[in-house]
Amino acid sequence: MLVADESAGASTPLGAVGPAAVAPPTSAISRRTRRQVPGEIDRLLLRHLGEGRATRSGTIALVAAAGCAVMRWASIDHGSLVEHLSAIREYEPLHVVMARLPLSLVAPTTHLPVWGAVAQVLVVFWLAELNLGARRTVVLIVLFHTTATIAGRLMIRLGPDTWLHLGVAHSVAFTRDTGPSAAVVGLCVYLGCAVRAPILAGLVAAAMVAELLWKPDLAGREHVVAMLVALLVAVPLLVRPAATAPVAS
Repeated sequence: MLVADESAGASTPLGAVGPAAVAPPTSAISRRTRRQVPGEIDRLLLRHLGEGRATRSGTIALVAAAGCAVMRWASIDHGSLVEHLSAIREYEPLHVVMARLPLSLVAPTTHLPVWGAVAQVLVVFWLAELNLGARRTVVLIVLFHTTATIAGRLMIRLGPDTWLHLGVAHSVAFTRDTGPSAAVVGLCVYLGCAVRAPILAGLVAAAMVAELLWKPDLAGREHVVAMLVALLVAVPLLVRPAATAPVAS
């Protein structure tokens, strides 16, 4: 249907404002996102492929992925041994938890199939090593995995009747708390800040909040802890000019 535009002497579609319809805000956001995505992919991956660094990285990812596969295979025939070396249950003494912490990163977990764990560490650990370097990647993996585990222990101690429901039921202390997911979440968020990839960081953060709202269990809480720790340690990168953002050598 057309209506008369008295000032211009022309007809415009009903619902249009002036000579052209005003684009909704979502269209502008969509266009901006489409412009940003290629730049993020270039900073994360393509420029490293062009410089030949991609083939020289990946040791951490391969070791972690192999560890996930081996631990899953060993748990079939040697479950008690894998349990003794890597299974963290938060009711156990802290020194036992800390002793098992390294292998708990690649230990089988109840909420993630082995192929999911392998895929996660292959992609995320490789991208982190590619962009941040091996040393920083290892330090960050240890930081995110450790803080998430200790935070889970504190949440169990707090119990479910705390302010904002920060704690969880004490019975959760008897479930396994293993797997690489917290380290993967932390690395994704930190990497997004380090290479100026806000879409990557934003999507991961939104997914973690949605996970916590949909299923507020211990794993979801630990993922959010890893995300917050990543944002905290990335503050110096966020206040630094983009031109001086760190890049792996």
